[in-house]
Amino acid sequence: MRIVMLTLVLLLLSACGARADGPHGLYLMTRFSVGTLTLEAYRFADGTVVRNPTAGTDEIERERKQRPHDVGSYRLDGGNLVMSFDGKPVSSTYERGDGGCFGWDAGSFCPVETFASNTRIDGVYAGGASVGGGAVMSASTLTLRGDGSYSLSTIGSVATGTEAGRVGSSGEQQGRYRFDDNALILTTAAGAEQRYSSFPYDDGSAGPAPRRIYFGGGMLKRQN
Repeated sequence: MRIVMLTLVLLLLSACGARADGPHGLYLMTRFSVGTLTLEAYRFADGTVVRNPTAGTDEIERERKQRPHDVGSYRLDGGNLVMSFDGKPVSSTYERGDGGCFGWDAGSFCPVETFASNTRIDGVYAGGASVGGGAVMSASTLTLRGDGSYSLSTIGSVATGTEAGRVGSSGEQQGRYRFDDNALILTTAAGAEQRYSSFPYDDGSAGPAPRRIYFGGGMLKRQN
């Protein structure tokens, strides 16, 4: 009986993303600091962690080569989770929560699903993100179509710390899109490929799914 109960517990932990050796899979991290909300995606797999992953789990070396500062390691040390990026380990209490979520270093991590590789969407999504307490701000409007085409408009600004206040920029592009595991890949009309960490997010509101899309550090909300 004891063996059966232990087996059931392990199965439940595996199903919700929590394992005896720590987190595993793709997670959305939310953290409030100095009035700013930070969103980041983290993918945990067998001791390797990637921030805002833009390649599949079988392409770790590609991520490590192109984005070395966002590929690190993790391990459990007693009741703490130790994450290390650029050789700088950070240790904080590993607080298990409901539904496979956990708390760490003032952030809340919850498991999320990825898009299927053949996903097609008809929808307009808009939203923004800020970094450094608002020092860098951006807003994006992403239109995805069922025929595999997209259009993207972006507006960004950076605080200069001078009398000029902020410097802004904007851009428009079109092309083709596809999903690959935890990435949205946009190929411009000129043939340039851009990869963004991405996954669907259900905010509980009524309407066509997905209601929101995580897009490279910001959450875009469906507009139609």
